[in-house]
Amino acid sequence: MKSFLLLSFMLFIGAQLWALPETSVDVTTIENQTDNISVISSDTSDVNTGVNAIGDIDVKSSEIKNANSDVSSEALGNSKINTGIEIENSSVASSKITNANTDVVNKADANSDIVSGVSIKDSEIKTSKLDNSNDKVTNTAQNNSEINSGLVSQGSTIKESKLSSSVGKTQSLADNKSKVNTGIKISNSAVKNSNFTNAGGNSSIITKDDSKANTGINIGE
Repeated sequence: MKSFLLLSFMLFIGAQLWALPETSVDVTTIENQTDNISVISSDTSDVNTGVNAIGDIDVKSSEIKNANSDVSSEALGNSKINTGIEIENSSVASSKITNANTDVVNKADANSDIVSGVSIKDSEIKTSKLDNSNDKVTNTAQNNSEINSGLVSQGSTIKESKLSSSVGKTQSLADNKSKVNTGIKISNSAVKNSNFTNAGGNSSIITKDDSKANTGINIGE
């Protein structure tokens, strides 16, 4: 009986240790600033000039700041570029995350993806504050591509948090089954006791050939 209990305990501890995040950020300040950058990504490439927390990252009581100016991004052929903040398969608690991009040109073509705003996927945000701002932005998404200059939550849990997004002076084109977001999109997510604020202005958007664009707050897509 004792052997069984000991084995059960060891298996339990092993499962808990295995489930712990590989990387933890606790009571830490992370600041990223870039200026006058040109990025071209093609042939299934992945480029990051912003901040990403992807794959079992545990962020607690910390501050993350990302600021880019004069940034030109062109993603071609199933490629991906991040100049904003990406949080995926991770957790954020009691933290402040700020993304501020100005003078940004985003071009995505042929099944490509560009993030200059904030993207939250399959993650948990709790008792935290997330602020996104993009100003003077030109977005061109073509041929089943996607650009996010705003704030997107997909497959995530958000509790007791404040999230805001402000995108202004923006010109966007979505063509041939493409998507452009300059607002807030919440899909397949659980939100509780939280606040979302979206602001924008002085913008123009053109959609063509079964494409989609969001400048407001879109819940449920």
